[in-house]
Amino acid sequence: MGLKNKTNNEPHEPRLKNGTAAFNLSTLPLCGALTRAGQPCKRYGNLKNGRCRLHGGLSQGPSTEKGLKKSQRANYKHGYYSLETRAEMLELKQLIKESKRLIKSLTGK
Repeated sequence: MGLKNKTNNEPHEPRLKNGTAAFNLSTLPLCGALTRAGQPCKRYGNLKNGRCRLHGGLSQGPSTEKGLKKSQRANYKHGYYSLETRAEMLELKQLIKESKRLIKSLTGK
């Protein structure tokens, strides 16, 4: 049936139940981040950054111009405090002040 002759004495890498290759956890570095108590964390860190899942750190945010614009659009809610709206409000305030000054000068009070 196409089975190769394989003996049980051949070395093979350990596998998990889902078939992914397992590795020895003791080879991972300890996290080392300081806990609230001031002691170093005793959990194993991951291979990517050496920190555990609890101390992996926050996201640094988008780094490209396209990502920044996408993030700004995603967080846009109503626009009451957008730069354009604030500029318009400032302009309106100045117009109101000037009109009040003009009215005051015309009436003489």
